[in-house]
Amino acid sequence: MKKITTFLLITGSLIFISSTFTSCNKIKSLISPVDLILTSKDIPIAIPPSAAGQQVATSTIQFNLADEINNQNTSGYPLGISNLKSATVNAVSIDIVSGASTTNNFANFLDGGVLLISDANANTQQKATLGEVLGNPDVYSTHLDIPISGTTDLTEYLKGTNFTYTYAYNLRRPITSALQCVIHVKYNLKMQP
Repeated sequence: MKKITTFLLITGSLIFISSTFTSCNKIKSLISPVDLILTSKDIPIAIPPSAAGQQVATSTIQFNLADEINNQNTSGYPLGISNLKSATVNAVSIDIVSGASTTNNFANFLDGGVLLISDANANTQQKATLGEVLGNPDVYSTHLDIPISGTTDLTEYLKGTNFTYTYAYNLRRPITSALQCVIHVKYNLKMQP
């Protein structure tokens, strides 16, 4: 009788332990995703004097996503690039930081869009449109909020380390002196601990 009781106790303990580990995996998969709002480094971009019409300006920056996740993670869970499930654009804007005047500012710009490529892999060499403004008002401004274009998942792009941002624009009037600008991009990262 004692052998049967010991056998049942050991068998029951093993079943309990194995179901506990299985349940831990189930619980882990039920943990809510963690949202991080990640602001890219300032992206300096120079807009040279140019005639009315379509123009482009580009800037390449280095950015380490793993470091930024560690810096901004307040969830209490250890997170890394492998936990990144999706990345979308939260906000895009551009500011003129020097060179603006009453005749050289965002009133000169009819349309504009911010595009991204990265060195993560061959697919990320294709430009992704982050946002674009159409029919910008003809009023003095040194700040431009750029409406987000869709919900493109940029996860693969953000796994690179070199990012080339392009500001493609259409001038309604010429720019007669250089404008030094900074593009700001905020990303919404969905992380699964």
